[in-house]
Amino acid sequence: MSAAIHIDTAMHTAPVLMLLGSDGVGGIERRLSILAAGLAARGIQCEFVALTSSSAERGLLAAHNVQVLDADRGRSPWRSIRRWWRLRRRLSATPYRAVLAFGHHANALACVAAIGTGHRVVISEIVSPFTARRRWWNRTAMRVYRLADLLVVQTQRLADDLRRMSPMPDALAIIANPIHPEALSPPPTAQRSRVIVGLGRLVKHKRYHDLVEAFARVASRHPDWRVLIMGDGPERTRLMARVHELGLSDRITFPGWVAAPWAQLREASVLVHCADIEGFGNTLIEAQGTGCAVIASDCPYGPREILHDGLTGRLYPVGDLDALTQQLDEVLGNDALRHELALAGYAATAAYDVDGITDQWVDALQPRTR
Repeated sequence: MSAAIHIDTAMHTAPVLMLLGSDGVGGIERRLSILAAGLAARGIQCEFVALTSSSAERGLLAAHNVQVLDADRGRSPWRSIRRWWRLRRRLSATPYRAVLAFGHHANALACVAAIGTGHRVVISEIVSPFTARRRWWNRTAMRVYRLADLLVVQTQRLADDLRRMSPMPDALAIIANPIHPEALSPPPTAQRSRVIVGLGRLVKHKRYHDLVEAFARVASRHPDWRVLIMGDGPERTRLMARVHELGLSDRITFPGWVAAPWAQLREASVLVHCADIEGFGNTLIEAQGTGCAVIASDCPYGPREILHDGLTGRLYPVGDLDALTQQLDEVLGNDALRHELALAGYAATAAYDVDGITDQWVDALQPRTR
């Protein structure tokens, strides 16, 4: 094993090591696939390493040959040590422009494994670790975050929470997610299909049952509207059963997970987002980029900042079914309002341009002498 690698001119041509939990189909994977393409266009290559294997489902990063530190998906202390040792050996033997980690476990592992190797370590959080279970463990693990060179978050709200609740590195940057290039469309027209879209994993915290129930309340007043919920997950069976019970199976459909939902979004008029928590909200900017009006729950962390406090889309309190129903009723029943929201949201997506966001990441990853 070589001695600690010192940052020199060779580091400027070395690849970036991307460390993540697993190669799945979620927002982190989509974010990294866009970022990797943007970095590659600037001559910066990425190597992807996952702490553990994903499910059998082919992930969004499959084309990047993601290497796995440990095929065992468990989280015991021994497995963590094994992953640390394997990552440590990799970092001690290979020069990287930077190590970029995503998520609580990957962040902590990168901070500890890179000690003494000379690598620049950039960690990234998408939600506060203290909103989930294992708060004691997360708080303990985050003490090693002070070893990182830079912490990147996606929203000002998360930056404020983390500064208040935990020890931070000296440097913190806010870098929003880029909009998927395929989501960019011509400005929205007033003539679009009367379709409401829900888009994402069908899991409890996404609260798609709120969309189903709210639409059921207004369906009779808007008989030419229907709902398309694109995604898959453990809640799908329960949601479909409820739709059948409401007698709306011909108006609320579930096509499953759609890897590239751009055609559906360009046809639709409204996207509804109901989640309890959202690190950023890729679907919000993608919907706005394709010309949809957006109604979103005011959950931590992304929607309020993306929708500019409700100026470029409608916000409602998380879980407030009455408020969601009212917002939905107003937006469906007012063509001029709906088009106004779509135009405002579309204009706001300029802030999420891939080139501009990639430039921010290039600066964040720039090797610096410690």
